[in-house]
Formats: sequence, structure tokens, C-alpha cells
Amino acid sequence: MKPGCRPFQHRRMRLLRATILPGLACSLSQILVAQQPSNFTRGHAESVLNVIFDKDIGIADAKARKDPKPMKSKHIGSAYSGKLIVVIDSRSASASEIFARVIQIEKRGTVVGDRSAGAVMRAVSYPHQHGLDTVIPYAVSVTDADVIMKDGKSLEKVGVVPDETVLPTAADLAAKRDPVLARAAALAGVSLDPEKAGSLFPIEWRK
Repeated sequence: MKPGCRPFQHRRMRLLRATILPGLACSLSQILVAQQPSNFTRGHAESVLNVIFDKDIGIADAKARKDPKPMKSKHIGSAYSGKLIVVIDSRSASASEIFARVIQIEKRGTVVGDRSAGAVMRAVSYPHQHGLDTVIPYAVSVTDADVIMKDGKSLEKVGVVPDETVLPTAADLAAKRDPVLARAAALAGVSLDPEKAGSLFPIEWRK
């Protein structure tokens, strides 16, 4: 291992944006946490897939009334060849669960956690406004396509079933322990107790 490198890295998917995972090649394992990723888009997912496969791959087809539009990943540079673990939960939706399912279909890594939300259909937003002196802006979101994965199936209302189902108990949540991330670390060959894992990504409660 190169000086300054670590045996594994853990990253929250929604913070990856469209970057090319700085320092990716400097770790033996990557744990990508795709739980509750509110701003991880399909463009971001494609950017990450571009650097973890050594070839171009088909992701899915957006099946609308017209001809299906394929979603593809185009290989860029030297692909990351280390171990990959993706963590999902019941609030992982849209691009994050598409990403996790691609990892399963291509047998590129291991998905752990809970079944994902099953909310992947593509929608188009149409902004409007009402009023003259007082203007009230609003928008209508209309679903225009389902997303059919490479295996010919849709994740809508089905979700991604993890390779290993790991759920925190009520006691874990109360004590701020994260047995899911601890298990992901174990798969990466690293010993990480649930208490320490819980401090890395604190639980974000709904407001």
C-alpha cells in the first residue's frame, strides 16, 4: 500500500457529486453509503460508475411512450479495482438504488442494509405561476418513464434487496450505534465496532 493510503474509505454517496472520487485508487476497499441520499442524481451515479468499471456498461432503459432511452456508463481512465461495498436503507431512492442494483447485476460488489424505497420512475417538472400583484409559483411533477434495469425488471415499488440484510434495532438507534456500517467495514476486512461506526455518520432524523 502506498504511503498515506488507508485500507478502506467510507463516503456518503450524496456528497460525491460528479467528482471522480478523489483518492479512490489509494484504498483497498470503498464503502459507499447510499442511505437517504437527497441530492445524489442519476448524473452523479453515472460519474461514479464511470470510474469503477473497466469497460462501458448499460445501466438501464428509460421506458416512455416513445422509444426507450438507454442510460449508459462510459469508462474513464484507470478503473478502481478494489473491493466495493454499498450501504442502502428503506429511504434509499431513485439514483442511489439504481446504482446499488447495477453493482449487483454486474457482480461488482456487495450491497448491505435494508430493502430500498422502490421509487425510480423518471419525472418531468412543469413550473407555473398564478396571480398578478401577488404571484404564487407552483409546479407540477409528471411521471413520464419507468426505469427498466439491465435484467429486464423495474425497481418501482419493489426496491433493491440487499445481498446481506442488516438492520439496526431500537436499542441500536437509541444508543447511536450503526451495525450496518460496522458490517460493511467487516466485509472490507476492517474491524469497526458499531459505536464507532455510529459516530461516522450520525442518524439524521426526519424533521
